[in-house]
Amino acid sequence: MSPGRPGDDPDRTTWVRTQVGIRANGLAGLAGLGLRHNPRRAHLLVSTVLGKHVPCLMEPLWQHADRLAQATATAHREATRFAVMGYAETAVGLGSMVAVRLARHTGREVVSFQSTRHTVVGHERLLDFTEPHSHAAAHRVYLARPELLDPGTVVVLCDDELTTGTTAANTVTGIRSRLPHLDRFVVATLIDARPSLADGPLTGSAPQVRVIAQTRATVEVPDGAVARVAQLFADRSADRTPAPPPPGEAPAVVRLGGFWLDFDPLLGIPPGRWPALRQLVGAVTARLRSVPDNRVPETGPDLHVLGVEEDSYLASCVATELGATFSATTRSPVHVVDDDGYPVRSAAAWQVAGEPRFAYGLADRVRASPGPVDLVLMTSRRYLTAEHAPMLDAVAPGWRTVYLVEVDHA
Repeated sequence: MSPGRPGDDPDRTTWVRTQVGIRANGLAGLAGLGLRHNPRRAHLLVSTVLGKHVPCLMEPLWQHADRLAQATATAHREATRFAVMGYAETAVGLGSMVAVRLARHTGREVVSFQSTRHTVVGHERLLDFTEPHSHAAAHRVYLARPELLDPGTVVVLCDDELTTGTTAANTVTGIRSRLPHLDRFVVATLIDARPSLADGPLTGSAPQVRVIAQTRATVEVPDGAVARVAQLFADRSADRTPAPPPPGEAPAVVRLGGFWLDFDPLLGIPPGRWPALRQLVGAVTARLRSVPDNRVPETGPDLHVLGVEEDSYLASCVATELGATFSATTRSPVHVVDDDGYPVRSAAAWQVAGEPRFAYGLADRVRASPGPVDLVLMTSRRYLTAEHAPMLDAVAPGWRTVYLVEVDHA
């Protein structure tokens, strides 16, 4: 059974609890406990539903997005418009899903935008803010039409987890510094793991920030945990990465291009652009189902879709349509341990301009399937430059065929 498929629900916190003493309660099956190369915070909650570090089906995430959207709509019936921001890189897709479902539930205009680690030449940034505990703390936000965020707008900040509230508070401060008329904010998150709901960066602030979460969790970290993790992995004896898939013929690579968007989603998705995204997903899905060798199935365990870093939402929609599992590449450095009680069990790694990149769980996905598996690697030209060329070589081993879906945009 492949990672993230129904019935595959081990407790993915046991290894960290046993080896380091970090305990998590109330995760409700939404995450496991992982460890990372980070001197500020050595642990992280690894989502089992986002399709970032753990390959999984997308339907459960759509259900969670729908619940977050419903709760937000109920809390702000007075809103004339919603603006939904997903945090890079993990929650970009979740933010777009919440935006789609908010539009469905309210019938109102919804603007979607995101934070990014990229610089978009020729465009002014709306704001910058920091995520203090992250491996890449600096975030940038672009929005081509900030005038859409009028005084009737409720701003919804989407993230997979809320651990202290500092990043969200920094975001609110940044937005208010540029658009002071915005005074209604929602943090929509899968897991609220703040140490206290009575105090912290999001309490007692002006404007008020409402937190809506799918579950309330607690994480207990013993003193010395960072040093313990560093010692544990110092000689990589604990980093028990499984062997790659058995060697075989290199997979055929089928390039599928000709897909176009007349706007850059990194600059925001205005209300009128959602149909173009749906049409693109439909065109990609139809093209995959009509390839000459007819290998792409209607649905089933023989297909995995891989997004790239922040380029994840459209690829996740294609995975949804095909009934395939999904994951995405990432900048996030996570320790790998091949153990049932740990969420990140294998990794492919490569360099982009001297900086590491990773794709987790692909080898597990291949091994878990009863037969050959195809990979759909879907991304935009932003990730198809020469410096990203090592990515294809790193993620290709083990698959029967790799379909490289290239999307161009304005």
